[in-house]
Amino acid sequence: MGISTGVSSVNGNVHQIYTSGSNIITNAVGQLKVYSLSGTELISAPVDGNYTTNLKNGLYIARFTDTQGTVSSAKIQIR
Repeated sequence: MGISTGVSSVNGNVHQIYTSGSNIITNAVGQLKVYSLSGTELISAPVDGNYTTNLKNGLYIARFTDTQGTVSSAKIQIR
């Protein structure tokens, strides 16, 4: 017997999350959260596909939740 995690299935990322300069781009409307690699939440904002940040150059974790509640995440680099 294995250990139950409470997760019935994993679908992977449904949404595209990527950067262009200081812009974080998604392919849907929803809520964007950005975290430092140490886990500190830096941004929590509604987005309509494009969000311009004032983050310093570096690596971050982006978590995007669409209006249907589907969550995707990605490691992003701001340059």
